Amino acid sequence: MRKSDSETVFLQRLFIQLTILSRVCYTVDMAVNEINLEPTVPQQQVTVNCLYSTYAYFYSPTFSFCGESHDAWEIIFLNNGEVTIETDTYEQVLHKGQLFIHKPYEFHKIRANNVACNTCFISFLADGDALYSVAGRPFDTTPYTRQLIWRILDEGMLYLAGKNYIPPRW
Repeated sequence: MRKSDSETVFLQRLFIQLTILSRVCYTVDMAVNEINLEPTVPQQQVTVNCLYSTYAYFYSPTFSFCGESHDAWEIIFLNNGEVTIETDTYEQVLHKGQLFIHKPYEFHKIRANNVACNTCFISFLADGDALYSVAGRPFDTTPYTRQLIWRILDEGMLYLAGKNYIPPRW
């Protein structure tokens, strides 16, 4: 498996974990024979402890955010358009369908690159060092990953209703 494939699988597992609240064990009763299925629990490289926010913003072509830092991990997904993400140590362009992960306490800014954008944000706390290996660089997303991102955003709006709302700053 290529490194990019394993990173894609890792990110998909992260997104799945963000959508699951509990594990379920099943017992099947088949008339005469009762079959108890034993679950296989995959080794977790990251444990998501809490979800802080899920946002989706539409940015004008001239949008520019002055920056922030916080204790949460932050995933930025660009549904369409093009943005530039800037930190103290790098500047990175994100294109349609790409995602990017900011580390906790990393000061970061974002601006539209002269085109209207639809940008999504997910912030969360997590244990495990594996996220550090994928943070700080863009990733192309698969249709399945995009589906998971939209599911997290939809469920996050319900789960977090009224909490941690941060309006876009112009």
